[in-house]
Amino acid sequence: MSQKLSEAEIFPQNIFPYTNPSELSEIIKKLPNRKSPGHDLITNSILKKIPKKAVVFMTVLFNALLKLSYFPATWKIAKIIMIKKPGKDNTDPKNYRPISLLSSVSKIFEKIIYSRLINH
Repeated sequence: MSQKLSEAEIFPQNIFPYTNPSELSEIIKKLPNRKSPGHDLITNSILKKIPKKAVVFMTVLFNALLKLSYFPATWKIAKIIMIKKPGKDNTDPKNYRPISLLSSVSKIFEKIIYSRLINH
């Protein structure tokens, strides 16, 4: 006997309001230009030049992720680079500090989630 599930049973209740293209455009506009990209190689300056249709597409994507309460696993991958501490011997691994470079798109989505958590 097959039982059909309602949408409310499939998706948990979404406590976060959805985003919109104007909110997304404001976040993108405030991104710093001189930041290194993550593993996807999408820079902030590239995101600042995307057309309005792409912003609308990203809005739809982020709203679907909010509805599903899902954060893509590929957005959790960081590119790690090592920065040498100034004035230290470069042959000793202890004289380096790691920097994690995350995807710019994931940072935008994090800002959307953060603003909703603060308001909640």
